[in-house]
Amino acid sequence: SSMSPKKTLSGLFWNGAESFFLQLIQLLVSMVLARLLTAVDFGLNSLISVFIAVADTIVQGGFRATIIMRPNLQKIDFSTAFVYNLVVAVLLYVAMFFSAPLIASFYDEPRLVLLVRVLGLVNIIHAGYFVQDALLQKDMRFKLLAQRNIFAALISGGIAITMALFGYGVWSLVCLTLARAVAINIFLWLKSVWKLSLDFSWKSFKQNFAFGSRMMLTNITGVIFANLNNLLIGKFYTKADLGYYYQARKLKTVPIDSACGVLTKTSTPLLSQDQNDLQELHRTYFHITRIAALILIPVSMLLFVFSRDLIVTMFGQKWEASVPIFRIIVLIGLFQPFIIINGQASAIMGDSRFYLKFDTALKLFTLLVSFIALRFSLLIFIASQTAVVFVQMILNLFIARKYFRVGIRDQMRVYAPYFAYSAIAGLSSSVFGLIPGLPSIIILFAGVGIFTAVFCTLVYIFERKTFDDVLKLARAGIEKMKGWGDKVTG
Repeated sequence: SSMSPKKTLSGLFWNGAESFFLQLIQLLVSMVLARLLTAVDFGLNSLISVFIAVADTIVQGGFRATIIMRPNLQKIDFSTAFVYNLVVAVLLYVAMFFSAPLIASFYDEPRLVLLVRVLGLVNIIHAGYFVQDALLQKDMRFKLLAQRNIFAALISGGIAITMALFGYGVWSLVCLTLARAVAINIFLWLKSVWKLSLDFSWKSFKQNFAFGSRMMLTNITGVIFANLNNLLIGKFYTKADLGYYYQARKLKTVPIDSACGVLTKTSTPLLSQDQNDLQELHRTYFHITRIAALILIPVSMLLFVFSRDLIVTMFGQKWEASVPIFRIIVLIGLFQPFIIINGQASAIMGDSRFYLKFDTALKLFTLLVSFIALRFSLLIFIASQTAVVFVQMILNLFIARKYFRVGIRDQMRVYAPYFAYSAIAGLSSSVFGLIPGLPSIIILFAGVGIFTAVFCTLVYIFERKTFDDVLKLARAGIEKMKGWGDKVTG
């Protein structure tokens, strides 16, 4: 494929910038909502999100992947996918409507009946834009996707905050989801990405569904897996616990998961280019791994040290129960650089069979550990999963050794120094927490300042090359932003 590097780079930039701005808006919205609503409100809302996510995957039926991946599709293929999306969404909604009492009794929570029946409507609204969404991705129109997401986040955030102010409780979270879906629809239909057509062809359906349904099955297990904690915490612990967990996880998503997302999108194509040239591969591998370690390890350490002050400052005193949960899940960030890059080693080197086997085995192991840990307290349950991620990192060191032929000692040579610098910076900045009576916001600013200063100094002294690499990256990013700002204002 002749994809210009410029297009991929601007795609990466838009992906990165968009996910950052989007999460920033969503974080600001949840900061306001956290002050107005209770942990139980957030818990109730998280419980239903599992069902919505699974339903969405079935409604998409793998057609999204089909549209993105298959060449030479005709208009009839798009309209067939659209009709399928809508019909299935309506059928699933009917099923959800009638099974709402069952869901409510499973969680022993009568309020869920009405919540499921109202929030379930979102699947039908989503079905209105899946085809257009896939078309935008196929054509790599990232700018439009970014504008769409930010537009929707602002509108739905405004509506949800207004409702929370008027005391609508959990319903403001329900409307957050519904309003977002409606806003996306309005945006895409106004931009007329695709002309509405209800033509349906069985031939097209059979061809594309055969391809897509396999994707759908993997996606369903993936979605259930991603939401498993919501299901289990909601069932075996309290609704408030789930709310505290939700808030902690949300806070981890912004810095850590968005950085991981950008790294994954960047590293796979870069490493795939060098799969036949080991020397080049190693150069690229260490380059990316160093940058990943340089960003993720200190950020995780910083969040760990200042978790209490951060949560109290952002969400208010009543969310203090989220702090220990946040501390445990934020440690995952320390192991993430090696999971992202090493985890793809087998797939990048063309052994997708091993990749699938390992992925399945790891999921089963995670399940086993989770079910054993459910007998204990919430914190032990969450800690068991961080432990699984640690085991995954260790296994990935060996996978990278096998496929990328990178020695384990060489990998640790990248990891250990950044871990050490972060630990030193963490210890020296945590002194502020010991001064009695200092307000959280001051501890945060002073502490983060000291942490950054100590960490950067150590990197500057001992890892000069990486330091310069990151400066280059930052400069390129700033230039890009400047150009972007000129375009917007000009």
